[in-house]
Amino acid sequence: MHLNDSDKKIVTDAITQKCGAMRCFCCGQNQWTLIDIPTIHIGFNTHTTRFHYHDGIPVVYVACSNCGHLVPFSAVMLGLKPDVPPVTSIPDPG
Repeated sequence: MHLNDSDKKIVTDAITQKCGAMRCFCCGQNQWTLIDIPTIHIGFNTHTTRFHYHDGIPVVYVACSNCGHLVPFSAVMLGLKPDVPPVTSIPDPG
C-alpha cells in the first residue's frame, strides 16, 4: 500500500524538522526521494536464530537521489499511526 498525500506530507515535514538538510552518508549529496511504500523490518531472535514476523517495526525509506543509498525511518516516530488498532488476538469461531 502506498502512502497517501497526507501521509507523505507528515513524513517529509517530520524528516525536514528533525534532520534539516540531511546529507547522504555515502556520497554527501542532500537530495532525497521518499519511497512511498512503507515496509516492515521483521524481528529476529539472536538466541534462537528465528524470525518473528509478528514483531516487526514499520519503517519508511528515503533514497538518495544521486547514489540511491536507502535510509530507514521509524514510521511511528515520524507520526504515522494506524487508523485502527491492530488485531491482537483472533476470536474463537466456536
